[in-house]
Amino acid sequence: MPSSTRATTATPGTPAREFPLFGALPTEIRLAIWRQCLPNRIVELDIPEANICNGPVRTLCKLFFTTRQNRAPPAITRVCREARAVALEHGCEFDSSSLSSRSGGDQDWEDFEAPNLVVGPWFQPGRDIAHLHWSDFYDGYFYMDQTGDPVPFLQAVAAKGAGASIMAELLYRFDDDEFSEHLAACLSTDTLEFLPRCRDYLVTITMVNIHVPYDNGLRSGLFGLLGDEPIQLVDPSDSAAITAFHNLWAEHGCQGDVDVAGFFDVALGSDKTLTRRIQQWCKHLEKLWVWHEWIELKDDEGFPTDDEIWLPPMAQEGSGNAAPLPELSSLWKVDIRIRDHNMGNWWVAKVVANMPTFRPRIMFRLCGKQCYEE
Repeated sequence: MPSSTRATTATPGTPAREFPLFGALPTEIRLAIWRQCLPNRIVELDIPEANICNGPVRTLCKLFFTTRQNRAPPAITRVCREARAVALEHGCEFDSSSLSSRSGGDQDWEDFEAPNLVVGPWFQPGRDIAHLHWSDFYDGYFYMDQTGDPVPFLQAVAAKGAGASIMAELLYRFDDDEFSEHLAACLSTDTLEFLPRCRDYLVTITMVNIHVPYDNGLRSGLFGLLGDEPIQLVDPSDSAAITAFHNLWAEHGCQGDVDVAGFFDVALGSDKTLTRRIQQWCKHLEKLWVWHEWIELKDDEGFPTDDEIWLPPMAQEGSGNAAPLPELSSLWKVDIRIRDHNMGNWWVAKVVANMPTFRPRIMFRLCGKQCYEE
């Protein structure tokens, strides 16, 4: 056998790092292998801002470095013409003009413009999940003069992809244990109007930036087969996956990232603190959803009374010593901090049943920069 086609002998127990016979494989097999190398990405539609969308895990990460890696074409586009052709067959740089053929004639998204949109991210229809960082906090932080509503834009992209992903801040911040007028208002009437158009959302409750050298991130296998999936959304109940990210960070990361260390302590702790907090957040979100539907209809003739919709007030924990809750604006009509919705009421049960499904996720981001030292 000529040396150019001789397979590299691997040490027993270790995988071979070369496969010189690849070019001799039938074309259909080579193409199938290239297709298996394509990433499954969380495609960011807008550039995140660390001071807004991090949730309870604060960071010094610039975030944009990961966004830039994530928007690039797949790694196989830089291997050979055959591999690049496979990548181009399944994706391209995203252009919003490609959404104009969306059925239904609803073009709310066409009016949306914002200064922090990601320009030309690589997008694979039917494969990638579209993610939106935006919430009302962005308007106040950047004093952005955006036009239109970003949620229909997200939905239009997600309809061509594999799903929609949003930040908890668009609904209700995860790092707040109690309701407040300011935070509850995040679930605005406009947002509520648009959200039901999609039945399923992944919701990032917190963002964890893993600062390790890119080579270590690639070899870990946690950020895609070829390391070109630098953003991962992980189910909070998947302790094995969270442990794997922790081990990568503990072995190669900066222990000075004290907030990341604190996250792993909570997420992997035996007291199930994170699980309880997620359950509470889901309960609060459901209550907010019912409240916004109720406030629109409560004065309609024949609508159930307030006491039919809302259960009697709950006693505050430690109410004998606790300070009274801050007074709510009269716009609230009912104090949902101490009153739960009545699932025994037919209207409440219908509203909850028709809610989109919101699936909490943890966003892990690979950053090869030493942002914490800059």
